[in-house]
Amino acid sequence: MVTSERLLAQSLLLESKQMADSNHSPNLVDVDLKCSFYNETVCATGNCNTDSSVVKCAQDLTNTGSEKYCYSLWSNSSSAGEITIKYKGCLTGHNYDCTNSTKCIASRVYKGIYFCCCSEDLCNNDVYLLSDLHEYSPQQSKPTEIPESGSIWTWSYTLAPLLVLIFAILIVLYYFWFKKRKGLARSKRYCEDEESVPITNQMNGLGNCTNMINGNLSAGGNLNASKENGNRTIHLIEKLSTGRFGSVWKAKMFYNNKDDKNNYQIVAVKVFPPHERSSWIIEQLVFKTPQIEHENILRFIGSEKRDDSNNVPLSASPSGFWLITEYHELGSLCDYLKQNTVNIDELLKISIGMAAGLNHLHYEIPENKIHRDFKSRNVLLKPDLTPRIADFGLALIFYPNRTPAGLGQVGTRRYMAPEVLEGAINYSQDSLYRIDIYALALVLWELVSRCRLSNDIGAKSDEKDDDLKDNYYKVRDYKLPFEEEVGHNPSLEDMQEVVCQEKKRPIIEKQWLDHPILKVICETIEECWDQDAEARLSASCILERLTILARNRVNTRV
Repeated sequence: MVTSERLLAQSLLLESKQMADSNHSPNLVDVDLKCSFYNETVCATGNCNTDSSVVKCAQDLTNTGSEKYCYSLWSNSSSAGEITIKYKGCLTGHNYDCTNSTKCIASRVYKGIYFCCCSEDLCNNDVYLLSDLHEYSPQQSKPTEIPESGSIWTWSYTLAPLLVLIFAILIVLYYFWFKKRKGLARSKRYCEDEESVPITNQMNGLGNCTNMINGNLSAGGNLNASKENGNRTIHLIEKLSTGRFGSVWKAKMFYNNKDDKNNYQIVAVKVFPPHERSSWIIEQLVFKTPQIEHENILRFIGSEKRDDSNNVPLSASPSGFWLITEYHELGSLCDYLKQNTVNIDELLKISIGMAAGLNHLHYEIPENKIHRDFKSRNVLLKPDLTPRIADFGLALIFYPNRTPAGLGQVGTRRYMAPEVLEGAINYSQDSLYRIDIYALALVLWELVSRCRLSNDIGAKSDEKDDDLKDNYYKVRDYKLPFEEEVGHNPSLEDMQEVVCQEKKRPIIEKQWLDHPILKVICETIEECWDQDAEARLSASCILERLTILARNRVNTRV
């Protein structure tokens, strides 16, 4: 048994010598090296000399410039966890496993015999075994090498699992942080007031227009509850709403003599936070377009830039970018339909006004525009129910000989056309107009869903509708488009599944089709929300059809 183990030890030493020959390193300094010495064969006969337990490595005269190493050979009992030293001593040559190694770490194992080597005095006193050392076969061309330094090898095995664990923890934390952030954004952006998706970047290529607007801004001054701007002073009265792009206030605007408390106009002030400056500029570009004035477009009064230099609380006078427009007491069409129903004449008036407003934006002004966020919340109502299209922060402006910037998935997801949801927009001007037409169809559906066809529900006592002989028609409760399918907080994926994959649209009730006027309007709606953008009607065609419908109704009554 001793002879067999000795042969194994010699085999490992021979392999180490071959490694030394293949890793020759010139110009090495020759120094004396002390190594622990042990010979199991000699000690077995009782001839161990304790004085010879440390030896100095002799110079190998046949191989000048060779290095000296300490080595150990031992066996390991895996069950008892004990090691049995076979040999310790000196080794000469050029061995990659031994060079600069301060500890005797096993670099090879063959039939249960472990070999290690190192290059410092008495470094083979203790031996070290790594857990993943593979069995070495003499037939291999080259044994697996370990790093130059045993300490680096040990540290790498200690730190590697720890680094992997830390990395995994960071990934998990980032996932939950991102999920929480996304959830907060969704709850903020897609709450009941149906926030709009922010503009990507429409400011590229608008340098001249932007500079023109910036040059006309009133300089920020003293922040009190009012702001002097030329010959007018604005006092904020009440915050009406807060959304993604800022807040809307009801305010008093005084002219000329600010001491005259009766010389004022009630206005609406939309306050954009500093990071929404691009939307504020886009709205001004739209409002300052030549010939933009129209009965069905919100009237623009002015703009201001506010600086929070005196650190006044936002509730007193919010800083940022102000947009001043006319004020409408009834609010938006969405708010109105929640509390009120409309009769056929009111439905036609509002429908014709919205179509006329979009037709004006699309075709009747020098620089045509796409609203891109058309919805019932962005249609304001005058006291006589004349609609006014508002909120142009996401509008796309067509400048001559210039490619539109800021194309992408912008708008309110509930009102996004299929091609917008899919990101497959045709960039021709006419096709882009159809994005607004799809949204108009959904708003028309909201109107029809709240239309009363008899004077039994919510109608005034002097109203009379002879279009239906039925004495009773129940108007359904107000719901947003697709509310039954996706609820109040639809994600982009929800809308893509319903609109693009399942190709669903809000339900058109049978009772509506039984009414001659509503039937025409419903047919118009279906043509306007067609899956194919090219098949949708234009704003001018819708306006013409609804105008004829209203005229025929008047002629019939006469």
